[in-house]
Amino acid sequence: MLNNKFRYVGIDFETTGLDINRDEPIQIWIIEIDENGKIIDQFDSLIKPSKDATQLKSIVWFITGLSLQDLESSPSVQDILPQIQKFFWENTIVIWHNVAFDISFLNKFFPDLKYHSTIDTVALMQNFVHYAPSYALDVLTKHIQENKVFNQLDLDWKFLSEWEESFHDALCDTQNSLGFFVYVVKYINLIKSKYAIIEYFISRHSVWGQIILDIGNTALDNIQLPSLERISPSNTSFKTNDKLINVLDLQSLERYYIWNIWLKEILQWLLSNKNLIISFSSKPKMDIVKNIFNDMWIKNVWFAREEQTINYDNFNKFINKTNFEDGEIMFILKYISHLYQWYGVLDLNSKFDYQIYYFLKDTRDIVRYPIVLTTHGGLFALLEDQKKSYYDYDICFFDMEWWYKNYNYYLSRTCDLYYILNLIEMFIYKYKLNYQLWLCDDKAMIQLQNFCNFFQIFIGEIFIETKKFFTNTSNTKIQINPIVDSIDFVKTNALLSQFEYYKNAFESLLWDDFDRFWSGFAHMINVLWGIMYVSKNMYNQWDFYFVYWESAKFTNWSEFTDIFSDFHTIFLSHYDQTYKKIKELEFIPNISAVRLDTISKISDFFDVDEHKDLNSVFILSTQKEESKAIFDMFLSKWLDKNHLILIENITWWFGKNIFKAKYKQKKIIVGWYNFLMSCYASKIKFDKLIVFNIKWSQEKNILNDVRWYAYQNYS
Repeated sequence: MLNNKFRYVGIDFETTGLDINRDEPIQIWIIEIDENGKIIDQFDSLIKPSKDATQLKSIVWFITGLSLQDLESSPSVQDILPQIQKFFWENTIVIWHNVAFDISFLNKFFPDLKYHSTIDTVALMQNFVHYAPSYALDVLTKHIQENKVFNQLDLDWKFLSEWEESFHDALCDTQNSLGFFVYVVKYINLIKSKYAIIEYFISRHSVWGQIILDIGNTALDNIQLPSLERISPSNTSFKTNDKLINVLDLQSLERYYIWNIWLKEILQWLLSNKNLIISFSSKPKMDIVKNIFNDMWIKNVWFAREEQTINYDNFNKFINKTNFEDGEIMFILKYISHLYQWYGVLDLNSKFDYQIYYFLKDTRDIVRYPIVLTTHGGLFALLEDQKKSYYDYDICFFDMEWWYKNYNYYLSRTCDLYYILNLIEMFIYKYKLNYQLWLCDDKAMIQLQNFCNFFQIFIGEIFIETKKFFTNTSNTKIQINPIVDSIDFVKTNALLSQFEYYKNAFESLLWDDFDRFWSGFAHMINVLWGIMYVSKNMYNQWDFYFVYWESAKFTNWSEFTDIFSDFHTIFLSHYDQTYKKIKELEFIPNISAVRLDTISKISDFFDVDEHKDLNSVFILSTQKEESKAIFDMFLSKWLDKNHLILIENITWWFGKNIFKAKYKQKKIIVGWYNFLMSCYASKIKFDKLIVFNIKWSQEKNILNDVRWYAYQNYS
């Protein structure tokens, strides 16, 4: 199965934190497998940190399951070095899940160890496991075992099954990382039975073809792969009856009250309309409605995003190239995997995926679905679409009280210079491929690369000059005057003067691509011309970058509704009873919410016998520091022994928290409004909602949303 000239070693660290400059390993586990994927050797040890273990944060003990007593008598890094060295030679291939993290600790604390190369199983699974809810190790372990492909592989590898309890144990993580590796190797062999051409592409990969599977280079002429079978929208429809709402019968630009109507009922009413856009104030609300449509077997709905389909003329030119980068090979393998599993739309999830896709993407007109779901921001973008793809659609604007905030947020949308840099790199790659395939000369590619170098210098200078405003403050967001012509941004302005030169050059070089390419820079320059906010965003403890956006636009209702002047639009509210009622009052949905204003009161709440039996509780908390204090209180009361504890931004990242909450009945979750609504969108129910330190007006609006969108549908 594997090239027996190499050793295959899985490794995992548990650490005191995520900062390589500050944190240390506290556990290591190494497992070696042979060419058939069988375990042949292993080593494990706790590691005593150099700092006093009593200083470690409670989150460390919670995540890893280790204790202070476990580490007190453990060996040091130097003590275990001889036992680790036997696994590492010039022919060792080291396998991790999220390679960048663990290799940084390996290189820092064991700098003399030798190895040939590394395999990141995150990247592997992104290429061969599609549409996973998350690529976190424990989520993937659960996901692939529920995947139809899993049972076709005849895997004798035993993934640990008690995933809720055992993850973030070094043995479990190492074993499952190696399991992913074995899974992919066997999956590739399975695909070969149907698509033998995959071996040709694997042979061109520097690690997979020439090292891991030891496949020699072969030559093929005029390679062809079939197209993905894109699923067309079904023609689901409802029989007409007297209850159905015809949007055209309602006055355009009028506000209507709908809190007294069940959400599912009003959606059923609206489905009689064709060519209708339904817009919501946030993605979780849209996802709740998506679930309702799925439950009703309504399939002819589109979500306002670009579907990742490709142009097959360009694709066949691409796969017949002479030379390939490793990332291009993995993209082709991903495509073949989509073919094998009958996916009609590509699942893209890496920066290089999107660079390739921008060259390959299908530029044909979009399929016009009769019903479109979108957020408010997505709606505003659709209305600005130069192609006017939805110019004849009617609009139902739900959550109309949010219009002011969401529209101003859209108008003042952030300018992230690193996002623009990624866009430049995407165009560079596109024109490099065009040049390789003899579709154009190299002038645009060279000029784009020169501009990329210039733009990186520009980012460096504007960040240096922005940093001065944050020198004597702990604030992470400040307001500053226009950067253009400011004496505080002398170097930035000197570089800004060169953008006009590049704009003139690209207008003739990029042709049809120019408008999309230059729109990001036009927005950036517009932001820098006015009074703006600047946010200091952290990569980690020591590294940060800045994001800029315009100060809020103070739009009035009349100016706002002008953007809908060419559309028949109704605005719907489940807040304000002063608006016209579509239907007479029938019900007021209720929800059981407890208001608590101190952490001690939350502690007392869980001491009550009847509350100890609650399966699921959500605590609505806005402040991260308060959430940390609540978390520490939970641990001091040993609540984590019987409940899954999830704290937004503290325990795990967003998607992983949601996934774990779905698979655990007894849970206590602390988070903010969007996290709560996302839980409801994932059909996670709660026995009790605790509102902690929320201002009354905010609390009222939040509970109204929960009542109308979530509670009546999932209670």
